Amino acid sequence: MHKLATGVSGDRLLLLGNEAIARGAIEAGVQVVTSYPGTPSSEIVETLLEVSTELGFYAEWSVNEKVAFEMAAGAALTGARSLATMKGAGLNVVMDLFLTLPYGGTRGGLVVVVADDPGAHYSSNEQDSRVAVQWAMIPCLEPENHQEAKEMTREAFSLSERLELPVVVRTATRLSHSSGVVELGKVEASNLEPGFNKHWKLPYRWNVYGPPGPTSKHVWQLGRLPLMQQESAAIETNELRRGDEPVAVVACGTGAAYAREALRDLGLEDRIWLLKIGMVYPIPVEASLEVLGRCQKVLVVEEGDFLGIIGPNGGGKSTLLKVILGLVTPDRGNIRVLGKPPARSREDIGYVPQHNLFDREFPISVWDAVLMGRCGKAGLFRRYAETDRRLARDALETVGMLDHKNRQVGRLSGGEQQRVFIARALVSQPKLLLLDEAAASIDPAMQTEFYELLEKLSQRIAIIMVSHDVGAISIYVEKIACLNHQLFYHGPKEISPEVLEATYKCPVQLIAHGTIPHRVLKEH
Repeated sequence: MHKLATGVSGDRLLLLGNEAIARGAIEAGVQVVTSYPGTPSSEIVETLLEVSTELGFYAEWSVNEKVAFEMAAGAALTGARSLATMKGAGLNVVMDLFLTLPYGGTRGGLVVVVADDPGAHYSSNEQDSRVAVQWAMIPCLEPENHQEAKEMTREAFSLSERLELPVVVRTATRLSHSSGVVELGKVEASNLEPGFNKHWKLPYRWNVYGPPGPTSKHVWQLGRLPLMQQESAAIETNELRRGDEPVAVVACGTGAAYAREALRDLGLEDRIWLLKIGMVYPIPVEASLEVLGRCQKVLVVEEGDFLGIIGPNGGGKSTLLKVILGLVTPDRGNIRVLGKPPARSREDIGYVPQHNLFDREFPISVWDAVLMGRCGKAGLFRRYAETDRRLARDALETVGMLDHKNRQVGRLSGGEQQRVFIARALVSQPKLLLLDEAAASIDPAMQTEFYELLEKLSQRIAIIMVSHDVGAISIYVEKIACLNHQLFYHGPKEISPEVLEATYKCPVQLIAHGTIPHRVLKEH
């Protein structure tokens, strides 16, 4: 029998995130489990199918996500604790009932585990299913680690029954497919007796179009919101850690784990506020208002970040990067990069300058050029170790140039050279990658492929890219700042004509045709 079925309270097991979720369902006394296979969620039901007969619950692979969700929903209406799991894209298939079911709610606990895929490791997009949860106005829990994955799944069934609503547990690839130590708890059965009552607590409770009608049921659903907010404020996985400075970090899920690690490594745990949110919809209002009221700056941390900086020639874009690198000293003010002065944080930064000037006839290979990026770690007069060579191979493979490692750099195309220079920056294992007009020397036909590489890299490390290519900025980056002797941070990547005109000090019109977006100036 599987270790999740034989394990008893107090046992500590090394589990995948998906196995931890499965154990949480077992401890809650789940009675019906349904799913359609889709990575990164598949292992949840694979595990539960293996133990379903021994533990006495029903589990199935359904023909699609719609059937899976409707099967679980129907069981929950009768009072059975039910679990439906799917990948993020699968949620799109069930949206009809997903948005309708909360109008009448459920009797038994109904938990929907949605596994999103930031970075699109297995998926066609990076869908954020938390948006759909807001449409449906139902609670959403997001675990930070493997222990929380089990605890939140178990608690989600009880929460669903208290609120009489479905509850979503949102996980992501980095949690679902990594392993962590989980302490098991007791297995407890539901107290509800299965049975269908169409007038349970309300007349014609689950009619869709008949009396009392959708608008009356919507009023009932809206009446659940205050109860949801009370539950959000009381959930044990929320955490508010107050700091000495009026600066806060707000995070949830695996982003909270990244934030904790960064604050610890930078020695900022006592100085910076941290609000970790366990229920991401609705958020805990009082804690959030306290942070916003007492902190002047609030940083919201998610997985990956990609900042684009635009501005006219002479506006200071390259100078800003040199200030971050510690190559230029500012006339006034203080600069902190990764929590340290620029000169001390330089080893954690990868840099690709605007112009790489070198003798194209110089007989240096791609392999040797990339290994040079390890000099800062290894030292100028020390032989490269196996670790250095392994990192060089990984960096070249990441940028798609491993097959060209023996070619002379000067014989490469402009796009290929830029990939090599990015690999040279990556081989030092930076936490931040700075790119100064990195696409300027690349043929327009290859720029899309180059920007897609950067978009992929942004899932691993933070990137700041300076560019004149407004079209690329608006498509590929996550956030935008405009610089023309003064820096304006705009956050989301939508660029309005007003923002561009304020930055470039002249009328600007955006147009796009073919595959290369670009800008033109109005007459002025």
